[in-house]
Amino acid sequence: MPQTIRFRGQAYPVLDCFHLGRRDYLVLKSLSGGLRERYKAYDPIARDLRAVLVLPRSSTSSRHLNNLKHLANRNSANFPMILEFHPRGDQMFVIQAWVWGHDLARKLEHAARHPDSWPHPAECFQIYRRLAHGLSQIQHETGLVHGDVKPSNIVLVRNRVFLIDFGNAWTLEQSAHRPPGDGLSGAYASPEQHRGEPFVDFSSDTFSASVIAYQLLTRQIPYDGLGGKALVADNSESGVQLIPASQLSPHRSQMRDEFWRRIDQILARGLALQPKDRFANADAWLTEIESLNAMLKLQTTVSPWNERILNALNWFTSWFRNRNSPV
Repeated sequence: MPQTIRFRGQAYPVLDCFHLGRRDYLVLKSLSGGLRERYKAYDPIARDLRAVLVLPRSSTSSRHLNNLKHLANRNSANFPMILEFHPRGDQMFVIQAWVWGHDLARKLEHAARHPDSWPHPAECFQIYRRLAHGLSQIQHETGLVHGDVKPSNIVLVRNRVFLIDFGNAWTLEQSAHRPPGDGLSGAYASPEQHRGEPFVDFSSDTFSASVIAYQLLTRQIPYDGLGGKALVADNSESGVQLIPASQLSPHRSQMRDEFWRRIDQILARGLALQPKDRFANADAWLTEIESLNAMLKLQTTVSPWNERILNALNWFTSWFRNRNSPV
């Protein structure tokens, strides 16, 4: 095993080596640990980087990974391609293509240090929209709940949003048997996850994605920075209020009032502290998001000057009709 490798002009120390299938994967960096390990690795045969996920092995893990592999390997998917996976003892090693992009956590950290680089509200909405489609893909095509939606698990590549870690995904049946603490990513985890409720469904992902959207639009975590932990202390909603994003956004003037009215409505439902008050299903969530997206597309086809002319013509037409209508 070499001590270092050079790739794209950069030297990487080799920390370990995984021999999986007929290949060696040289471990260059540990990306996460705990219940699910994730590594940055180099494939000497392909001469490219890989992501290696080490997941707990279960009686259903191979079936779930086959479903996810089928989904991830499509061009329309919001997930890195799954190249192969190998069971070993009580673990499952998953080899993924490396996604070259910037994770959302770093983007937010950079923007916090350089406020002028904070994304425009329209860009924030599109990140939310694409994230919603990716999560809905998982739910529709595999029946899985992601369970760990947070900025560090999201990579932005031009106009695409990739969910790079779905090791937390579990079926509704499995959610009652997940390990303690599994999927608890601070303020991004839903209230029901923090309460340790045995039944966690897709609305939990809706909540987590909406926390991210709220943070993108306002630079703040909802519920005074508590997010999904808002009900943990006393398990009641007294005194816990959601301030509409429109009231906190420092970029409110960059979008029209109709945008803020509708995004406030969408986020209010997505961030409801009780699952029953959120969207009934993924389709209902996407319908509202796509309706707002259609409105934004329509507005961009009309310049502000032409819009003033159209408004004046509409007013004159209305006035003329009222003037000539019989009393």
